[in-house]
Amino acid sequence: MPKLKKVLTAIIMPDYTAANTSQNLLQLCLLPLILRFHVLSFTASISQITVIVSNRSSSSTAAITAMDM
Repeated sequence: MPKLKKVLTAIIMPDYTAANTSQNLLQLCLLPLILRFHVLSFTASISQITVIVSNRSSSSTAAITAMDM
């Protein structure tokens, strides 16, 4: 896998329930902290990294598309 130097997009895919919407938006804003402290699983390919993150009440998938520049 090439060294990733620039993150192009970071997308949180929420549960689409009213109770979780604000929590997922908060997770999107705090994505760097979430990725640093709450990584549960990690898979990677050349074009995409998928990280599953969790907190006390819910889990979300963060899909980060990055490009080697």
